[in-house]
Formats: sequence, C-alpha cells, structure tokens
Amino acid sequence: MSTYRITLQFLVFAVLNFGLIIGFYGIPLPFFYCHACPGAVGLCPVGAEQYAVIVNPFLLLYFLAGIFLVALVFGRATCGWGCPVGALQDLFALKSKHRKLNDGYARYVKFGIFGLALLLSYIFMEKVFTDLCPVGFLAGTVPTLLLLPGYVEPMSPFFEIKIGLTVVFFGLIYFVARGWCRYLCPLGAQLALFNKISLLSIKSNKEKCVNCQACGKRCPMGIDPRSETDSIECIRCGRCVESCQKKVISFRARWRDVH
Repeated sequence: MSTYRITLQFLVFAVLNFGLIIGFYGIPLPFFYCHACPGAVGLCPVGAEQYAVIVNPFLLLYFLAGIFLVALVFGRATCGWGCPVGALQDLFALKSKHRKLNDGYARYVKFGIFGLALLLSYIFMEKVFTDLCPVGFLAGTVPTLLLLPGYVEPMSPFFEIKIGLTVVFFGLIYFVARGWCRYLCPLGAQLALFNKISLLSIKSNKEKCVNCQACGKRCPMGIDPRSETDSIECIRCGRCVESCQKKVISFRARWRDVH
C-alpha cells in the first residue's frame, strides 16, 4: 500500500506541474499547493477562497462547494494520498515516526487560521494568508526565482517574514510527523469537518484486536486507529491498515468493506 501511495503522490506532483493553464479558469485543487508555482495547473484552494471573499462572497460558495464535495466522498484522504505538502512532510519526518504528543488543543489552531485568513482578507482586501504562507514561498517564489533570477515581483513587504515562517515550517515537519497537517493547514481544517460522514472511511474490529499497538506507532497523525478511525485528524493514509497483522483495521465505504 505504501508503494501505491508514494506512486500516487509522485504522479499528482508531476501532473500538477505540467504547465497547463486550466486552474486559472476557476478550478481549485482538492489539496494544498500554490498556484504561483510556474507550472501549476490548478488554483490554491485557500488562495481562491481569499480571492472570493475580496471580490465576490458568493464566489466563495462555489469554491467551498467543490472542496466539500471532495471531502464528502474522501474525507481527508487527499491529504494522505495526493497532497504534495503531505508528501514533503512524510519525507522530512525523520525524528517523529513514533512520537505521541498531548496536543489536542493545538490541533484546533488550523480552524482558527482558516477563519482568520478569510476575515483578514475581507478587512484588508488582500490575500493575507497567501502573503505569509511558507508553502507559497517553496512552491511559488523559489521556483520562480530559479527560473527568472532577475524577477522581483514576489518580493512583497512580507518576504522576510515568509522566509522565517518557511524555516519554522521545516523545523515543525522535521520533529512532528505531519506537523503542518496537524496544526496549521487551513484546507485540512475544511476537509476534517467531513471525516465522520465521508463515503471513504476506515473500520476497526475491536473484538479481534490484540492491542499490539502497531497501528498507532505507524500513524503519522498521532491518533489511535483502534478507536479513532473517524477522527477528524485521520488522513486515510492506510498505514494502520497495512501494519495490522490481524487484519483488524480495513478501508470501507461506510456500508461495506473495500479492502
């Protein structure tokens, strides 16, 4: 399963950067990525939402509807299987694979970030979160400067702050598995709202569980798959499924098993 997931993450990243101009016709991505990347093919969903708040609040309903439709089917599975930022975190989580943290309240920060992103964009008529987003620096500013060394437009008044936040971003994802997903991602906050009712889910047969805790040790989100399969933090990555030797945990389509 890990092979399938890594392959899909690579393919998504490749397709995202084909350079086709389709996202700018109004198609937001179902995962987090910056449309400022020179070859990006889709809109950053949070950037699109901020833009909608600024120019036409009714446009926000369109973008939210698209994201919520994906979430209703997959929950946060796009975080675990498609998101390039998620793949980057998996790569850098060298010190955190077995780390359990008492961070329940910190996980709600991402909901506040999403709300503030929209509120501040409306107040200041600027895409405030985009101006500070470290992912925008990595996927947009850096590739642009590499391709066009003399290009200065990305140098906003917040450029130095964005560099600092990028350093913080790498420190966080190095020491805390999926730290961006856990605490900061405003898109993850939106997808999380549908985890408990999404079509794709994970089932745990507690009666057959021998409490070996292998699933919990593999979970990058620091939850207990034995009892939290519908947690808003579950990214449906399937690590718990493949680590369970007793086949206690499995994917399901709400009303029936699919794996």
